[in-house]
Order: sequence, then structure tokens, then C-alpha cells
Amino acid sequence: MARFFLTLQYDGTNSYGWQRQNNAHTTIQAAIEKAIADLVGAPVSVVGASRTDAGVHARRTAAHVDIETRLRGEELRRAIDVRLPSDVSLIALEEVAADFHCRHRALGKCYAYRVHNARHRSPLAERNAWFCPRELDVAAMRDAAKPLVGEHDFSAFATLLSDYPNKLTSQPDPERPDKPEGNVRTLHAIEILQRGHLLTFLVFGDGFLRGMVRGVVGTLIDAGLGKLTQTDVEKILVSRDRREAGANLPANGLTLEAVFYDRAEMERWLARASEAAKDERMSLPGSVSSPLELLG
Repeated sequence: MARFFLTLQYDGTNSYGWQRQNNAHTTIQAAIEKAIADLVGAPVSVVGASRTDAGVHARRTAAHVDIETRLRGEELRRAIDVRLPSDVSLIALEEVAADFHCRHRALGKCYAYRVHNARHRSPLAERNAWFCPRELDVAAMRDAAKPLVGEHDFSAFATLLSDYPNKLTSQPDPERPDKPEGNVRTLHAIEILQRGHLLTFLVFGDGFLRGMVRGVVGTLIDAGLGKLTQTDVEKILVSRDRREAGANLPANGLTLEAVFYDRAEMERWLARASEAAKDERMSLPGSVSSPLELLG
């Protein structure tokens, strides 16, 4: 038995999210487990670094799995990848120590929320960008984002728990057992990139509550429309009241860009994103596996 670290990419349009469900709905985790089980002839359990919601995409996410196989390296990667559905790809695989845990070892993540800000819809953009026809004030959104950077309780921006209709109370976080306050997270940066009609909100953090990124960006959109100020966002953050924040934007605009296991790599992403936000002429080249491909 060996443990393998998987680097994955997927289009979440037709998926009911990452986590397997006790029904016939298609999920990313279930698709990967089926592909590997078909290969090795035995059931497997795949552990993901992030449990994305239905409709959310991933450019470079991670998982690990324990399997018994004689295959290794590229031969094993290809054997799994060919069994995956067309909207899921295994882009890298490596054997790791038996105690490696892709979720607990993660240092941070980067999400991108893309907004197609134009007068008319683009059918070609709708799979991975939310359409907003109204003019947005990018400078106002950047100002409104400033109070959110740092360590805070982000209850006001997360998906509500059914037991708490108005507020999220601190819950134990199974993804971060070292953190006693389940709703406290640290955002390292929020950068807003503008390239023509495409706005990309890059959100870097140590971890995220369910629906948090879409709630944060929905609130910043309200600032861009002149509905909220930086002071209003500060008050929303302190309130911990989901009713005060902006809408939870549609899932199609959200992509998990990367899960970081190397601090130096995360710092490079942060630096490059900061530079790109300041210089609209700056391109962001790279292949699908490049750590500098932030726009896609």
C-alpha cells in the first residue's frame, strides 16, 4: 500500500461539488474514486484538500489516496487520467510519505472570482465568469477590500447554518483542527485585476468558510456599485451578520486556483498578483500547471 499525492483540475459546471453524496448526483470525489477503483480493482477513499461547492471549478487542487498497485509515476498518472470523465484531469501524481495529509499540510489557497463586466453577455465566458452589465468602480472595490485582509471572524460572509438563521457561531473546523475558532480565517491579500471586460478577484487565505469567497466578492461588487463604503464593510465584518453583507454570487465565476504547500511559492503568487493589479499591461503567461497562470 502506498500513498499518492494528486494534482487535479476540473470544470465544475456539471458537478454537484467535490464531496461524494449518498445519491446519484455526480461529484468530483466520486468520479476520481471510481476511476482509481476501476484501475486497482478495489474500493478507495480519496481525501481532498478543499471541498468545493456545486458548480465551482479548480485549476490546481490537491488530494491524496492510498492504493495497492505496481504502477508508479507517469504510467500510473496516465492509467488514472484515461478513466476520468472529460471534465476532470489528473495533471500530476507523486508518491508521498504514509503520514502526508493534503488538507492538514496545506499552507494556504488562492481563489479567483471572475466577472465579465460588459454591456452584453458572452456565451463563451459564461462557464467560468459571472456576467455583470452595470459599471463597476474598481478603485472603490479595492478600498472596500482593505478591511478584510488579516485575521478576522468571517461569519458575515459565509453560507448560513440552518440552525443559526442570522449569525454563524464559532464551530470546530474539521479542516483546521489547530484553530479553536471555526469561523476565524486569515486573508493574506485581495487583489482585483482588470483586463478589458474581465475582472478577476484573487483572494489568498489560509482557509475559507463555505461560501465565503462568493460572499466577500458579492459585498465588494456592492461597493463597486456605490451601495457600500469601506466603513460599511468594516461594520459588516464586525457584525458577523450574514444579512448585512452582499449576495452570495453564482458558483460559475469561482475557481480554486491553487493549494499551496510551499511558502516561497505562495509568496511568489502574492507578489505577482500585486504587481498585476497595479499594471494592467502585465501579462500572466503560463501553462495549466504554471503557478503564474492566474487568469486562465
